[in-house]
Amino acid sequence: MKYTDEELVSGIFKGSPEIIKTIYDDLFPVINSFVMSNSGSSQDAEDVFQEAQIILYRKIKSGSLVLNCTFKTFLFAVCKKLWLLRLKKKARIPMDYFEQELPDLDNETVESIEKNERYLLYKKHFNRLPESCKKLLLLFFEGNKMKDIAIKMGFASEGYARKRKHHCQKNLLNSIANDPLYNELAGSEIARKISEESIP
Repeated sequence: MKYTDEELVSGIFKGSPEIIKTIYDDLFPVINSFVMSNSGSSQDAEDVFQEAQIILYRKIKSGSLVLNCTFKTFLFAVCKKLWLLRLKKKARIPMDYFEQELPDLDNETVESIEKNERYLLYKKHFNRLPESCKKLLLLFFEGNKMKDIAIKMGFASEGYARKRKHHCQKNLLNSIANDPLYNELAGSEIARKISEESIP
């Protein structure tokens, strides 16, 4: 069955298994071929395809998705840019190639892609923290007051809870800053924004 772009967008938003399978069957082979032809693997293609769908879902949910081309062309462009960003970070393609082949996407979509990259980098290093730091920071990100955090963590005082939070945050940001990908992302201010955002 052939679906219209509107039906595909609606299907992604509603999580329709039939629509999602149709998109996968129609588009993934193209994405897989592109990624594998450009220094990637089939697993890389799967990861990129899933990330692109998450980005697309967020744009649909926020009401910011505007299609100036077919749905499939748009999704392919997002996948392509995601993979080219990965290649750029791994220094597997020269800058002139990267610039020439970059899909023409609106600024909001580009920001969505970059925000996803920030999240992945942040999450990787957050998960490497000691369990006590992860628990403390999650409580803080959820909006708990330091006095309540001290009680839940079993700390002697609110002041000690603040000291521990500062220590955990400092270790997290240092860990991110020492990741080679941090400097690769700095060109579009992603590195700066990582330091500003709290993404549990």
